[in-house]
Amino acid sequence: EQYVAPTDGKDIVLTIDATIQSIVEKYLSKAIKENIAQYGMAVVMRPSTGEVLAMANYPSYDPNEPFTPNTGSTFKIVTATAALEENVAQMDKAGDFSCSGSMQVGTWTIKCWRYPRSHGSESLRQGIMNSCNPVFMQLGQRIGIEHFCKYLEAFNLASKTGIDLPGEASGIMHNPASMTAVDLATTSFGQTVQITTLQTAVNYCAIANGGYLVQPYVVKEIKSGSGNYDEKTESKVIKQIMSKETSDLLLSALEDTAKTGTAKSGAVKGYRVGGKTATGEEGRGDQKVYMAGYASIAPIVNPELVVVMNIYDPKSEAGHGGAAICAPVVGSILDECLRYLDIAPDY
Repeated sequence: EQYVAPTDGKDIVLTIDATIQSIVEKYLSKAIKENIAQYGMAVVMRPSTGEVLAMANYPSYDPNEPFTPNTGSTFKIVTATAALEENVAQMDKAGDFSCSGSMQVGTWTIKCWRYPRSHGSESLRQGIMNSCNPVFMQLGQRIGIEHFCKYLEAFNLASKTGIDLPGEASGIMHNPASMTAVDLATTSFGQTVQITTLQTAVNYCAIANGGYLVQPYVVKEIKSGSGNYDEKTESKVIKQIMSKETSDLLLSALEDTAKTGTAKSGAVKGYRVGGKTATGEEGRGDQKVYMAGYASIAPIVNPELVVVMNIYDPKSEAGHGGAAICAPVVGSILDECLRYLDIAPDY
């Protein structure tokens, strides 16, 4: 036997805010139970720095199943970014797009969520507000596979975010070399690809902070036993992925979406917020399972918080859409968090 004397360890200070974490866990668990869902996840980030203020899963981590992946997608904003940056569309050009309820791509008839009804003639802003699939398929056709894939790469969607936690999953994208017109159409509105909830949050942070992709982190400081700082994490900007003009246009569209579009159920009393709903699909026919999602930015002027939530396989009478399942829950989270952080209401 050999005796090894103990040595003092170091203190780790996290970016996680215990109050915000408890708020997120409270509403997430309630949403999972009320919607009879398999699981859900939520992330709260500070868009200016990349700090993760809360990160929750429900049911929580199961040590018997440590490698079960949880991924989801809120994606249309990536296509809108590419379109605006490539100047193939304007935000408010009336009648620039048309939705008849579905769209023919090759031998496939791909439906809008509103099918058999249609959205009719739309601008890009209206397409975002209505979450209209044909608008984004038409954008994808204008952008083309080669340029579209460049923006998927710019958003680092096939890579890890680089967060200082083990076990992070990468997104799953199509291979540009073998990508087809149908793949482009479905990817343009967020189907047939996968990104994590954290990746989605990082994407929306870029919209909130003027177009910069920030690296998320949870370790803020490491202190020695004497209280001296051994290490402080500095906020890291990876790259600029869109212009300030594009991010401002997207913020205004997201605010309209939360005011009168598909995300109005995520409104927060007294605050100007932006939001985007999502409904993902997995499988077909009787095996089809849905992922409800919602991403929000608040306040719109000088954003302080980005919140993203995904809920997998909801089975309640509320349905499976992000507007019904996730948006009200995120609205409640923001309502408590904004007041807890003492952020003055807009009105």
